[in-house]
Parts: sequence; C-alpha cells; structure tokens
Amino acid sequence: MKIANTGLVTLAPNGSVLNFALNTYSVSTTPDGSGKGQIQIGGNVQAATINLTSSSSPGVNSLGGIQNTAPGTLIAGTVNLLDNGTSPLAHMEDIGSSSSLIAIQASNITAQTTTGDIWLSNTGAVNFTANSSGGGVNLTNTGNVTLAPSTSPALTNSAFTNFTVGTLADSHGNGAIVIGGNVKAAIISLSSTSDNVPHAAGGIQNNATGGTLIAATVTLSDNGQSPVLGAQDIGASNSPISTQATTLSATAIGNIFLSNAGSVSFNASSANGGVTLTATGSGSNITLTGPVTSSTEVTLTAGTGTGTGGTITNNGNMITATANNATVTLNASTLDITGTGTVNVGSGTVILTPSTPTQPVTIGTGGNFVSSFSPTWQAPSRSEI
Repeated sequence: MKIANTGLVTLAPNGSVLNFALNTYSVSTTPDGSGKGQIQIGGNVQAATINLTSSSSPGVNSLGGIQNTAPGTLIAGTVNLLDNGTSPLAHMEDIGSSSSLIAIQASNITAQTTTGDIWLSNTGAVNFTANSSGGGVNLTNTGNVTLAPSTSPALTNSAFTNFTVGTLADSHGNGAIVIGGNVKAAIISLSSTSDNVPHAAGGIQNNATGGTLIAATVTLSDNGQSPVLGAQDIGASNSPISTQATTLSATAIGNIFLSNAGSVSFNASSANGGVTLTATGSGSNITLTGPVTSSTEVTLTAGTGTGTGGTITNNGNMITATANNATVTLNASTLDITGTGTVNVGSGTVILTPSTPTQPVTIGTGGNFVSSFSPTWQAPSRSEI
C-alpha cells in the first residue's frame, strides 16, 4: 500500500479498520500551501515494511516531521523514517521528541532528517542506522543493537550534535551494543546492559566488520550482570573498540579494551576487570582527566608506529589496580606522573617505560617496580625517578 498526500497525515484506526499491510505500508507527504506535511502517529501501524516520509516548507504555520498524537507502535520487519522538510521553525524536522519517542518494534530501522533531532525507542534486537546532518540521534532499545550502515537506503550512522544509544535488557537478558561500522558525531554516548540470566548478551563489542567511533567526546558504559564470559566487557583483547576522540571515558564491570587514533584525554573504571588503552600514531599522548581504576590490570600505551612515542600525563590522578598480583604498565617516550601514591597495585607489579620519568613515581604499599631497562624487583612504597 502506498499513499502520497499533500498536507498533514494522521495515521490512526477508524473503528475496527486498522493501519495494516501484508507487504509494504508507505506514506509520504508534500507540503500544502501552509507548509504543512507532518506525519502524525495516532495508533499502531503493522506491515512487513513501513516507510514514512514527511515534509514541510517555509511558512509561519508550517508543520513537518514525524510525531506522536496518541499511543501507537510501528510494527514491522523493517521501518524506514525520513523527513526532508525545509521549515525554518524549531523542531519541524524532528522525528519524535525527547518527551514522546517514536515507538517501534522492528529488526531493521533507518531514520534520517536534515536539521532535526531523532528520538526513537525499539523493542527487540535491531540493526540501526540513523543520520541527522543538523541535529542529534537518540535511541533507547530493549534488546541488542547493531550499529551498521544501511544499503537501502544508503545511509551511515552520523549526527551533527549527539549520537546516543542506550539499551534495556529484553526478556532473555540481552542488551548488547555491537559496532558494525563507523559512527560520527560531536558527542557519542553508548550505554549497554544485560541481566543475570544464562546466555545473556551484553557489553559493547565489534562484529567482524567493526568500525570507528569518531567524535570530540566518546563515553562508553556497561552496567550489565550477565554471567557469560565477556558479556560485561567493552571491547576485547583481540578486537578493541576503535575511537577517534579528544576526550574518552569508559566504565564497566568487566574488561575495557580501547584503541584511540591520536592524542586523548582519558579516564576509566572497571570493577572486576582490566583497563587497556592504546593511543595510536607517532607522538600520540594520553592525558588523564580522572582516575583510572581496575581490578586486574591497567595498560596505557602512548604512541605507536614509526617515529617517537608520546607522553602519559596523569595530572595527579590515581592509576590503580586493586587485586593481588595486579599489574600497571605505562608505555611512553615520556612519563609525567605526579602526586603521592599515584600508581597503586597492592601486591602487584608496576612496569614503567621509560624507567626515568620526569617526576618521582610513588608506588603504593606492596607494589613491585620493574622498568623496561632494569626488570628487577624493587622495594615497595617508595619513589622512582
């Protein structure tokens, strides 16, 4: 079924007649003389594929975007949402709103607008692609989310302001975020979860394709409870999450594995795992903007590839690995580590490269010191320079 309407359209049931199609349900608008071409959702719409395309044009009473007027869910295998309006009025190119998200139940979603914001909620595992060249993207998903480009329509995950995805655990405990392509925005925030049930998927991971999170600020978090190995992790030892950010933070119960292209300001916390960050590229630096805390190990590497390494600067922030036999490894051309007791490993080991940092490095009580030039046991609770 295909409907092309001039002016505003409201999708709502009429008595016992529901909005339904066996195959494709498509509604598109062109603006009327007042500049109105909004699509309003006033009830459920169900089909194999749902395509909604709204519009608007300049005018004092112009009205565009896709919005809710009553409770309703778009139920389909694939949902494609597009606003191509040109109204200069605020929020007239939005898809959903912060107080009224477009509700969807689909396994494939694409959403695109020009200057507007995108606000969606979905139930079920989903492949998600959204693009706003002048606004933000916001998705709350119950279940797993895969962030990947779409081929039909041809679309990549990108936003002018924020790209925010958060999950809730579904009935099977799943709430993982999977990265299957680049994501680009000013601010990227990904928050995954899982429930404490067998086989539950959680954490933030790459698929076989992977991708890079490109933003000035990237914030990653997982608060899952899944008992599955790796389901509380952000990245993996053989597949770290790739970022290209100037400010990066990560919080997880499990392990954190990150690789950032270029210099980065960083803080991270892992309750029961390790923290690993590599700032790739010659001369790339790592500057701590907060503590880096883990249970098992902390490994920070500044600068890789040809040329010189970079500098690790902690700005007096603590670097801590709390478990017995934990390890803190700092790899750089220059270490600028300041503050009393800033590297703490309990009864574990501190490995410094180089062994002569610019400032004294105080190793917490019980720690062993191993430099790249003199890998011998040293007395704990003292400074190295």
